[in-house]
Amino acid sequence: MFKRSVQVFIVLTHLILLAWIIYILSYGGGLSMNSLVLHFTGIGLLGIFSIIGTAKIEMFFFRKSVRKKK
Repeated sequence: MFKRSVQVFIVLTHLILLAWIIYILSYGGGLSMNSLVLHFTGIGLLGIFSIIGTAKIEMFFFRKSVRKKK
């Protein structure tokens, strides 16, 4: 239960920060809302693929080392 509540807290915090960043950049900067959405989508996709790729590489080497020890 505690782990789930921490995850909910982290998601809510990120959503609040994202809303604040979008507000600041769209009203204070020169970017349109469409540009901001595309920008954050690209950054999000880059982060997702970086994390997934790194996890797969690490899992490959972990399994390789476990097979070696047997």
